[in-house]
Amino acid sequence: MNMLKNPYVALCLDERWPRIAWYASPGGKTRLPGEREAVAPRVYVHRARDRAMLTSDDDAVRVAYACRFAEREAIYTAKVSCDGRPAAEFEVRIRLTGADATIRLQHVREFNGYYLLTVRFQRVVSASSRDPDARVVTCGLQGRVLDPGKCKPNMIDYSWHGTVARHCGAAYRPSCMVTIDVPGYDDLFVQEVRQLSRIGYAETLASLGAELMYRQRTVESPAPQIKVYPAPAKTPPVVPPKPILCADHKEIRLHFITAGRGQSLDWTGAARYFQSLVPAKIRCKPQYNGTLIYKIVLAHRHRPYLTFDQALDIIRKMYHLTGGLKQVCYLAYFQHEGGETGYPDMFTIYPPLGDKAMLRRVIREARKYNAVVSFHQNLDVFDARAPAFDPHYVARDSLGRMFSAGYWHPTQLLAISMPAYREHFAKHIRRLVKEYGIRETYHLDTFSGGAYIYDANPRRPFNATQFQQGKFAILKEFNRHGIDVTSENLMDLYVGRIGHTWSLFNGGTVWEGEEAIPFANFIYHGATSWNAGHGNCESAGSDAAMLESLVQAGGAGGVEFPIGTFNPAEARIVVDLNPWPQVLDKLYLIHPPYMLLRNRKWTGFTKKGSVRRVDYASARLGQGGPGSYIEVDDAKPGYTVVVDGQLIARDFATVFPGPRKGTYLAFSRTDRKLDWPAPKGWRSGVVPAAELTETGPGVKVAARVAKGRLALTLQAHRPILLSPAQCGLCPQPKKTNH
Repeated sequence: MNMLKNPYVALCLDERWPRIAWYASPGGKTRLPGEREAVAPRVYVHRARDRAMLTSDDDAVRVAYACRFAEREAIYTAKVSCDGRPAAEFEVRIRLTGADATIRLQHVREFNGYYLLTVRFQRVVSASSRDPDARVVTCGLQGRVLDPGKCKPNMIDYSWHGTVARHCGAAYRPSCMVTIDVPGYDDLFVQEVRQLSRIGYAETLASLGAELMYRQRTVESPAPQIKVYPAPAKTPPVVPPKPILCADHKEIRLHFITAGRGQSLDWTGAARYFQSLVPAKIRCKPQYNGTLIYKIVLAHRHRPYLTFDQALDIIRKMYHLTGGLKQVCYLAYFQHEGGETGYPDMFTIYPPLGDKAMLRRVIREARKYNAVVSFHQNLDVFDARAPAFDPHYVARDSLGRMFSAGYWHPTQLLAISMPAYREHFAKHIRRLVKEYGIRETYHLDTFSGGAYIYDANPRRPFNATQFQQGKFAILKEFNRHGIDVTSENLMDLYVGRIGHTWSLFNGGTVWEGEEAIPFANFIYHGATSWNAGHGNCESAGSDAAMLESLVQAGGAGGVEFPIGTFNPAEARIVVDLNPWPQVLDKLYLIHPPYMLLRNRKWTGFTKKGSVRRVDYASARLGQGGPGSYIEVDDAKPGYTVVVDGQLIARDFATVFPGPRKGTYLAFSRTDRKLDWPAPKGWRSGVVPAAELTETGPGVKVAARVAKGRLALTLQAHRPILLSPAQCGLCPQPKKTNH
């Protein structure tokens, strides 16, 4: 063993092969394991003559390492032989610089018809059950904390598929922490729990690692992923490609954090660090401030739900029920036969919904209701049976097959090679603007969720980085027309490039010994925004789901019409004929905290018993403090929302600034007599108030301020518009930033 150390950390390195055995805090008081087992990284090799993928676990492959150490780095030179012949050479450099370290794959050479594919570091940072206070935090499913003493064996290889915002995490104990960050678009992020047997003393390791992909190896299943093939005349032959080069070097980034005197580290220490890596100039897009973002699904395949005029009626109702809140409404599935059909073409209308003239009229008239109407589209896929399908532009996977982009009964989607199809996309965008008058915003469904995708077509290979550059060019083309793009997934490489994310995919299984935590939320809040997720709550309308939406996501109250349950096997939605109570709950209980706190960074998260609390920065100072927070009590159940010292919401009731100057909105999920601290500046007297209905202001309601308290009787799901500025009870407020 050999040591790399400085005042921040000590690394114990294996002299035989690239392996960090353990990390030690300054002074050596605390250790965290790295790779506990004395094993070398697994190396993957491609043999061209029979297109076989071999690994260093196979008898045919041998890897010999030579190591040299310097004061702050170790360099391992590897010689790979296959079938007794030289196959490849590469270096792994482990360098320590201050509180940072890197594991870098570099200087690759290949010989004799063999290609180096990947080098897999199974366990880079770990926590051991032998240390009862040791934990692992991962960004998988937006946040999990693993207790190795309680976990059972499992392993996940995360690619960039939308359920992980960033390939990052940490292993930690209260006094020290080692974070891991894997920036390569092609690389796999490895999360593992493994039980090790010892005579008389068992041990469980929870660990994070990475597979650095020099050339694209086969990760997808060798079985066909395509359920419905295009017509034989349009089905291109399978051409096995040479493994495409991902990058000339790859690296894993580590960072070391030591607790200050009297402090104790937890997962928020890692979240703060990764939050600090998000460029300060990246902030939430201003065009969505104070805005409700939602979708109207007009049809699934051969199943119409709503006409264009009925969609306009929903927009009108949303306007009246929110006192004129700005809206962004995306119309979905109106093209061709409804559902996912016809992509990427958006110019053929499904007849039961209306025609193009009606759609253009709806887009124009929606402006009267403070609404921007745009489209939900899958721009980066072909419907395999659509007239627009062009096999020449379908991306190929590493086995030479057409790249599946999902099957939505009975529609087969195929991935478009974004860099190759770029000019066609530019024409498509220009036509959208010209024919429909699209402005301000556009929603590209899973556009931001496929950073791992590539095109292995031997005639025009594009690795994942090049593929993403093609997608970034599409975003710039939209931006050139003054249009921002929203999308489906929260992913680091799209933060700052898209204006809003439709959902957080944080609702996966929580295994034994795991805890779901808002890790990605902490990192990215204030830099971008998203619709609230419900975590792992079984019922989206339950109290628990509402509390989870408030604290887990801190996001918008996203609504999708028609309200109901979609059965993908039957392509059918069971529609709720009276969705407005559920819609109003989202609009008034989830959305106001999002609007008021959208531009704030998270500054803290605490959990004490059943009470969880998120603290937000001051908008003016950018500093943390008690003035802005969301606190939920899962046992009660109940919650409190305070913004800049003003009570905004408590226990499913709310009073918050309205979209028009000098107005406030009040709402309760149940009948109640409201006794509420009056907003700052309100003087005693009668407050003009009226119920908001689907057609506009309704009956007047008695409301009064006395001794700094607002008294108001609320009926369930009947929002109230308060207009104190009209009668001089408060000064005209300055323009707010919500």
